[in-house]
Amino acid sequence: MKDLKLLEKNARYMNERQFSNLVENLKQDGELTSLPLCAPDDSGRLEVLSGNHRVQAAIEAGIEAAEVIVILSPLDQKRKVAIQLSHNSITGQDNAGILLELYNDLDLDMKKYSGLSEDDFDFNEIDLSSFNLSSVKYEEISIGFLPVEKEAFLQLFEEVGKRAKKHPRFVAPRSQFDEFFDAVVDVKGRLNIHNSAVAIAAMCELALERLQQIEEEQQQKEPQ
Repeated sequence: MKDLKLLEKNARYMNERQFSNLVENLKQDGELTSLPLCAPDDSGRLEVLSGNHRVQAAIEAGIEAAEVIVILSPLDQKRKVAIQLSHNSITGQDNAGILLELYNDLDLDMKKYSGLSEDDFDFNEIDLSSFNLSSVKYEEISIGFLPVEKEAFLQLFEEVGKRAKKHPRFVAPRSQFDEFFDAVVDVKGRLNIHNSAVAIAAMCELALERLQQIEEEQQQKEPQ
């Protein structure tokens, strides 16, 4: 492991707690469970393009040798940097609800191994005492709109039969949050929308289109 060449410039960093957790995990595993990606430099020495922290942690954990993935085709420096950045940036996102559910199923040792802590799920508590609905458990989601977007959004709600101006707060079953969240993400991806408020407004427009389709289908079924 000590023969590997680490990157001189690495945009990815770990704080002390994260690195210590990684070292402890590797001591427990006794081997690398995620292989570093390497490529030969001009002298033929293997340079780590992805997995620098794992290599450093493995050395500190006392792992002397490990398998690595080696790119044998020639790479120029720009290509190496592009590979490094892509491995750092293209990582996906976590669904917070599912992540918390999985975390809660772990025992104490496995929670420590996961690298997560209770602080990673430190959601702000919402004070609902003023609503005097002690028998109902729910969470409130606030969505920010620009003034023009707000008016358009409220008009869309009025068109689908919602009294948005009279009742600006809406309550839905907590169990539907993941379904709603996935729908927003899907709309943003399919329509290339980056703002969640705009995506929700687009969902209203899609709902109107579907309601119109249902109405037309019902009219076609009515006897002439």
